[in-house]
Formats: sequence, C-alpha cells, structure tokens
Amino acid sequence: MNTYIAIIGTFLALCEIIRVVQNHINLRRQRKIFEESCGDLSEVTEQDLQTQRAVYRMLYAELKDRQCNCKAEGGGEDGR
Repeated sequence: MNTYIAIIGTFLALCEIIRVVQNHINLRRQRKIFEESCGDLSEVTEQDLQTQRAVYRMLYAELKDRQCNCKAEGGGEDGR
C-alpha cells in the first residue's frame, strides 16, 4: 500500500511540475505577442498628459455650464 501511495504521489507531483512549465511557456508566448503588438503604448509623453488634462477641463466646464443652465431653467437634476 505504501508503494502505491508513493507512486501516485510521485505521479501527481510530476503532473504539477509539467503543468507549471506549460503555463510558464504559454505566458512567455503571450507576453512576447503583447509586447510586439502594444509595446509603443507604454510611451506616454508629457504632451499626451497635457492634452488629457485640457480635454478633462473642457468637459468639466461644459458639464458644469449645462448643469447651471438646467437649474436656471427650473429643471430637475436629470435635465427635464
């Protein structure tokens, strides 16, 4: 019985090692493909950040203006 348990335990350990190696290989492939297709996305410049801030400020001002106009016209929170 002990021999049987030792054999099954060894077999399960080997299966887990094989599974971990296969996962590692697949993750390396996926990372390589991702870096090839999206590698340039990580290069965010200061100009990109400034543009994002400017758009955010414009949208905030527009929404605030709409909210003020809506309240001035006597509408509710949903703009009716």
